[in-house]
Amino acid sequence: MLDSVQREKQIEQSAIYGIQKSHMKKRRNNIYIALGDADFEWSLKEVWEFERMWNEGKSLIEIAEHFGRTHEEVAVLIMDRALKGKIKPRPYGIWGERN
Repeated sequence: MLDSVQREKQIEQSAIYGIQKSHMKKRRNNIYIALGDADFEWSLKEVWEFERMWNEGKSLIEIAEHFGRTHEEVAVLIMDRALKGKIKPRPYGIWGERN
């Protein structure tokens, strides 16, 4: 019978295996995760608010400041929503409306 420490380790290894199997495209050694400190999770409410701001012509910088996010986090959301056809290209791109 496994003691509690061994059981916890077994559960942890099982979870790691499941995550790797589900999310890693290729098996790699010595991996580096680009932007590993970034937060790419958004609530649906935030996504809808982002889309509203994008359609109003707000810039990447204005959107990042509004959400308290980095420019990189917002840029990834822009790419995601554009690839899914949820937002359209704008004349001034990520820089928003020019006055």
